[in-house]
Amino acid sequence: MGREQKEVISGVRIRGTAIQIDFYYNNIRCRETLKLEPSPKNIKYAIRLKATIELEIEQNKFDYKRHFPNSKRVKMFIPISTTITCADLLLTQLAIYKRRHDVGNMAKSTYDGYKQIIKNKLIPDLGEYKLYEVTPKILRQWVLMQELSSKTFYNKLTPLRSILQEAVHSGYISINPFDNAGIESLITDISLPKKQEIDPFNEEEKNIIINHATGQLKNLIQFAFYSGLRTGELIALRWSDIDFSAGVVNITNNIVEGQEKSPKTSAGIRKVLLLPKATEALIYQQKFTEMANNFVFHNPNTNQRWLDSEKIRYHWKKLLKAAGVRYRYPYQTRHSYASMLLSNGELPAWIASQLGHANVQMVYNVYAKWIPDSSLKDGYKLKGVYE
Repeated sequence: MGREQKEVISGVRIRGTAIQIDFYYNNIRCRETLKLEPSPKNIKYAIRLKATIELEIEQNKFDYKRHFPNSKRVKMFIPISTTITCADLLLTQLAIYKRRHDVGNMAKSTYDGYKQIIKNKLIPDLGEYKLYEVTPKILRQWVLMQELSSKTFYNKLTPLRSILQEAVHSGYISINPFDNAGIESLITDISLPKKQEIDPFNEEEKNIIINHATGQLKNLIQFAFYSGLRTGELIALRWSDIDFSAGVVNITNNIVEGQEKSPKTSAGIRKVLLLPKATEALIYQQKFTEMANNFVFHNPNTNQRWLDSEKIRYHWKKLLKAAGVRYRYPYQTRHSYASMLLSNGELPAWIASQLGHANVQMVYNVYAKWIPDSSLKDGYKLKGVYE
């Protein structure tokens, strides 16, 4: 004989020493047993759960695996998002923008802007992800890797928001990952100042900052100024990445929110030429961490690798205050490196390769004011001196 059953309300019944709920999903009858004692409190919980599930189904937000991760029925409802990638939907969204432009509902400049964002940024960064892989965590990690003003952030996020919302409407995913990612507050925290997106340190300021620092922090700051690495690349750098004989550092990894991974674009994997002061910083750092044969830069307070950029920001703020230098966020070390090279006449295409940009256009767009005017009568130096 089966277990004794007693229906409490339609779709909720006591089944032996447990509670079973009954509902329809995708026209399939589903029965799930909750391993809960059929007490009045647990029965009320089961009734509320059934109501929640039916509402989520009605709103196309139901995720079977989230509610019943161990159920055998999970495999029956594998979403189409296991095969559709972000690139698929981004290209579809681009076609929609093209049609809107063609019928006169979108300005050419707007269409061209979205086209550039989709093809040059979103597809290279996120295109390979399956829809189900785009979690709130992935979105936050991607946002943290950007260096943008809030306006530019939202411009780049518009196509991404559109495709994920369409994925929900089409039933490819149950919940839009933007809903629980806290992106707006994150952008508020990290977006660049509106009128000071690029605000590099001059040579005097750099020297003051470096000379006020000591020990491992000094080596980190000096290397950052003369290598142009992103913060995540700095803290992911290992001694095995350094090739003193060739005079280069191999960039193969990045750490964001404690997670280490390879760059999403091939341009991010690169060889960066070691300028003399960058080499000097590494030589001085050898005595601190080379014997450990792992990460190059350590937190001087713990003598363990830096866990995230926030710890560096804490030390950076204290250092600039002590040095009496106007505060700018740590990423300006990268901008200082780029502007220094440009001001000394280095080729923008080569600089783009050193920074890990996919194309030279980014250098022209961001750093145009530091590119010398070759039309000047006296011209300019073709190569800088960085001793």
